[in-house]
Amino acid sequence: MSVRVVFDLLQDMFLIFIWRLILHQKKRFDMQKFLHRAPMPIPLLFQWPCLMCIMLVYFMGITMNNIFTVAMEECDYLNQELMTKGVIEAQTNGKEGVLKYWGEEMSPDSLKVPTWLKVLSIASPFVGVVALILCFMHMCIVIYKGHNKLVLITPQNQWYYESLNTWEPTKRQDMVMLVIGMPAIFIVMAVRSTDRMWMVMAGQWNPPNFPASVDMALFVENLEAASVFQYYTVLAFSTLCLTCLRSADREMRFAMKYTGFQGVYAYCLIGAVKSTVTFAVAFIRAHPKIFKQWFEPHDLLQKSDIAMEKVDTAFLVVTILCIYNMAMICKLSHVKKVLGKASVKFLATRTLLLISQVQLKIIMQFASPSMTSMAKRIPFLANWHLSVYQGNLLHSTLLTYECLLLVAFNLIVWTVDVTDDVLAEHKTSLIDSSKCSSFESH
Repeated sequence: MSVRVVFDLLQDMFLIFIWRLILHQKKRFDMQKFLHRAPMPIPLLFQWPCLMCIMLVYFMGITMNNIFTVAMEECDYLNQELMTKGVIEAQTNGKEGVLKYWGEEMSPDSLKVPTWLKVLSIASPFVGVVALILCFMHMCIVIYKGHNKLVLITPQNQWYYESLNTWEPTKRQDMVMLVIGMPAIFIVMAVRSTDRMWMVMAGQWNPPNFPASVDMALFVENLEAASVFQYYTVLAFSTLCLTCLRSADREMRFAMKYTGFQGVYAYCLIGAVKSTVTFAVAFIRAHPKIFKQWFEPHDLLQKSDIAMEKVDTAFLVVTILCIYNMAMICKLSHVKKVLGKASVKFLATRTLLLISQVQLKIIMQFASPSMTSMAKRIPFLANWHLSVYQGNLLHSTLLTYECLLLVAFNLIVWTVDVTDDVLAEHKTSLIDSSKCSSFESH
């Protein structure tokens, strides 16, 4: 069931963005005009941001239901005594003395949840719900600003108002909603990953039919699914910046489009390949029996682990290059003229890019063998030592809190100096130019 949910979410994300492309299509069939012939609320509900919000609410509901019925109820709010008993029983059922994943033994000690981590992780789903509500509120504000702009058009331009699709977002509005909506995907998937690690650390798995490796693979797959949307959003950033360069000369627009965004494009391309490979490796690791008829999964996984370590290092460099590229683009006068303090507005996006790539690596330093040996010699460091499983739980937990801060930050900075005129820019460009000429002649 849980494995299917991840694929369902990816499928729904893909369908929503195919629908987004269809809504932008104007040459053969104007879907927006067709939708706006229907009565309210159909024209509004079938805009892609509304569909995405509905989808995320549905998957968040599934996750919260699982949290209350499994993690909270069966584990008695992560009661350590029950969890240790569950792990021992799961290992006994698996007829294995010690299970191992991510290179570390799955012993009761390594799966123990410290009190401070338990408090943080139990509160994180509720923090995620608050962050999701704030993110949806922000998207609603952007949608309403685009709609409200039409209401404010002066009487002599009334013809323009009657000729436009009321709830259709402008190109700029569309890009802004992608940027501010990115944390919403991370919130849902981080909460799902936290739930997966709770089940692992509480022994809520039944080997060999449903081993712990399935939950840990889902932990990885959830976060990689969020990363896919992250790459798409970074591409949206480049498109949004290009809409700000309309006042620039043709040569500058050409140079920026094909050379100025190379760091951004490299990040998206390499990141998409990396996420696809990581997702596939996690799936193979969780279901090796399925693939044994074609190849030996164990050998492939060993080679892939070595290769992914090198790719991760290279990708970190590309991520830093992308962040630098975004920062330089935001300093362009044409971009600042439209978006005000553009660098500040994209700070949350750049921060989430860095957090998603760097945070887990930093946390894993506290689970490294060198830290283990130092903790044995220095009692003070024992409190800072984490197992690999504790480190992954801390990573998904922190992501939820960080997303709340970033959503709140976006809500403030994107409403300070981004006016209705900026968001509703080029809405009149949807009108047939010949009609505009005839209107002006009057």
